[in-house]
Amino acid sequence: MSKNNLTILTEGLVKELSSRDQTIIKKRFGLFDKKPMTFNAIGQEFKVTRERIRQIQEECLKEIRTQKMPAVYKDFINNAKKILKQNGGVLEDATFTNALKEIYGRETSSGVINFLLSLNESFDFFSGNNFFKPFWYFATINLSDVKYLAETIEKTLKKHQTPMTLKEIEKAISDKNNSKYIQNVMHIYKKIGANPFGQFGLISWSIINPLNARDKAYFLMKYYLKKPVHFKALTSHLKENELLNVNQAVTKPRKEVSVQTVHNELIKDPRFVLVGHGHYALTEWGYQPGVIQDVITSILQVSNKPLTEEEIIKQVKLQRLAKDNTIKFNLRNSHKFEKTIDGRYQLKAMPSINDNDPKILSA
Repeated sequence: MSKNNLTILTEGLVKELSSRDQTIIKKRFGLFDKKPMTFNAIGQEFKVTRERIRQIQEECLKEIRTQKMPAVYKDFINNAKKILKQNGGVLEDATFTNALKEIYGRETSSGVINFLLSLNESFDFFSGNNFFKPFWYFATINLSDVKYLAETIEKTLKKHQTPMTLKEIEKAISDKNNSKYIQNVMHIYKKIGANPFGQFGLISWSIINPLNARDKAYFLMKYYLKKPVHFKALTSHLKENELLNVNQAVTKPRKEVSVQTVHNELIKDPRFVLVGHGHYALTEWGYQPGVIQDVITSILQVSNKPLTEEEIIKQVKLQRLAKDNTIKFNLRNSHKFEKTIDGRYQLKAMPSINDNDPKILSA
């Protein structure tokens, strides 16, 4: 169905109103590709209160509802009900509008769609506030229930402290509503966001809404790359991967991140470990910070027994991208490591303190 069907329908419904009321309705809904105006702005233009404009809108909608609706309108409402029902009865304004545009044409005016939805008393619209995005919902749904569910999920995520899947959230809150309803309540609640891998968390978490280079790098390495990566390659991924911006509104061109910025950010962040030749890994993958000698020291401490050169090289390579000769060179540090009689390596023993040592007594 083309744009003209809905536009002609809307024009026909509105023309039955008085000239003044037509103007108010067109301004209020932004009909015919105009920008919607607030009650307050229209009230100032007509020199009446915002409440009076709201009353006029309700009177106009009530008057239009008394008209005999053509088949095209009934078809539109049936499609709208079907979409909303499939989404649990709650759906963000933009998502709902776009779904209807997929049926009636991308060029269809959002104002026309919102006006036609407002004529049917099966639907209600919440215009949004500091906590919720604008959304449509079935009139049978209680807004206090929506608020309660959103706040319950927020508390659950705070307690869990890590992103959760929809199934994990459903299990944690023991909610009887269907999955689509729960998912869409989270979507309209501004304090909750989702990553591209089906996990939900607080929008304030960097793992859900990464804003700087190091947070975006962590997100990519944890969920997308899942292996050590050179900082130059990582920079390319940061430039190309739009998954990182899933929770961000684009209001201005994003500043392109530089190779040097990525390197500088990663080297000072304890979540990352430089594992050799410009490659970084995540600490949570089991990589230890420090130079190769520190890694060898840790390996020998954990083993609690001397190890062969080959055993040490093998274990170091699990932690560092290093050549055999580089590891052998570090192992020759006589101040830290010593060879046993059978050719194995151990940590060099610290000199013991003897109470009878005359040097100690004379100090």
